[in-house]
Amino acid sequence: MVWSAFDSAFTDNLTAVAGYAAEHGHACPPNEAVWGGRPVGTIMKNLRTAQRRTEALERRAEAGEEGLDWTGALTADRKAALDAIDPAWCPTWAVEWQRCFALAWRHVKAGGTLTGDPGSVVVQGEDLAAWARTQRVGWDKLGPAQQWLCEHVLGLEPLAAEQLPPAKVGHAEKERRNLAAAAQYRNGRAT
Repeated sequence: MVWSAFDSAFTDNLTAVAGYAAEHGHACPPNEAVWGGRPVGTIMKNLRTAQRRTEALERRAEAGEEGLDWTGALTADRKAALDAIDPAWCPTWAVEWQRCFALAWRHVKAGGTLTGDPGSVVVQGEDLAAWARTQRVGWDKLGPAQQWLCEHVLGLEPLAAEQLPPAKVGHAEKERRNLAAAAQYRNGRAT
């Protein structure tokens, strides 16, 4: 007998998420991912939203706020069940970053490297060579925990200054250059 349709649905969804994670090595599926007939990408997106709502409500409660509406919050038991599948299922950074990190870690553990041209290391549709290069180029944009993971788990290091690609030219600078070129053309043509 099913006592709660919500509990039964969560259990069925959890089974699908566990199957996906066992096969793919992470519980950070793309939004469109389906496993066992269940939309695990959407399920995980909704569970991450519920977890973030729970964390926000907990902070408000700790600050002394009363009368909070806990509708949509994730229970501790459900969070623990998800943590048992993948402790990194709800990262503080973008889930896409976490998915690529998990895939890169799995690839490196299996003896692979992350060096090479974009497209040379593609796993589960993710270009890990391009992702690794992006981390090295944008090292200063990563949080301290992400930097630590890249360096100590994946063996990545920031690119040296001389290896960095040239800085992108902003819109205002492009406009200034275009106006200068137009003025130069006009002045050269008049003579």
